[in-house]
Amino acid sequence: EFQKVAQSRLPGTTVTVAQNVVGGRTIGEAAADTSLVAALKGGAKYDYIVLQDQSLVGGIPANTGWAQRDDGEDAVRDVFSPIANDMGATLVFYQTWGRRGTEGAQWGFTDFLQMERCLEDGYATYADIAYRQGCSKTMIARAGLLFRKIYESAVALGQTPSTDSSTLFWKLYGTDGSHPSVVGSYAIATAMFYAMFPQTSYAGWEDTWYRNPAVTVDDAKTISQFAFDTSSSQIEQVDPAVKQLWGSYINTQQLLYIIRAPALLCFHNLQQGNCLSATRTRNSTT
Repeated sequence: EFQKVAQSRLPGTTVTVAQNVVGGRTIGEAAADTSLVAALKGGAKYDYIVLQDQSLVGGIPANTGWAQRDDGEDAVRDVFSPIANDMGATLVFYQTWGRRGTEGAQWGFTDFLQMERCLEDGYATYADIAYRQGCSKTMIARAGLLFRKIYESAVALGQTPSTDSSTLFWKLYGTDGSHPSVVGSYAIATAMFYAMFPQTSYAGWEDTWYRNPAVTVDDAKTISQFAFDTSSSQIEQVDPAVKQLWGSYINTQQLLYIIRAPALLCFHNLQQGNCLSATRTRNSTT
């Protein structure tokens, strides 16, 4: 989807995507995959490396004894930041989204908004770690924030998006209320595009742009507008309750933008007419 979205909006640009997919993998587990790390160190020189954690782990507060979360932070600091620095790549954190309703309750996430806020803070922490390791061009791709903007717009209209199947927010999810639907995948790809190409993108809609057949024109326009707004808003006020949950809250002023993918996506040569290649692990919530 990202390839189709990007190429339709940037005529003359070729986007090639190669994937490394392991269901349920965390950032820490990706760092422990010696073949993956060796491929990054000895393979093509990428312009962007995109990391995504397992969909629940990304929202677990730091320093709470969760080994998977601690391993992820260690991986960002000790493995992926040095790799990105060595190749001169931008390290991008693809921030996922809260579960649609109470599907995350067993992990302590009461509803979509609470889980989404935790994920936004969790990925900000990852990005802050990378920034402190010298990855000065660190970005966050805010797919989850796009979901939140769509959720909040429905609430403003008096709708109950977590239970109303007629809303665009509801349609972003598959039947499990966690993984994205076709509509959700298109929205994520659009958010990724606006994060990756902020200087060349703009709000609005062009009929020549790619639209998945499962997405209505009106929904595509709404997604495009909110994705643009999401990539343009660099710093947001964090819910005080989430700050308290996290304890020591990191400063997000260094962060630039935000995109999507558990654990790896590498982009290559983003200038128009050149090739963009990628290696990634996909969102793999169990």
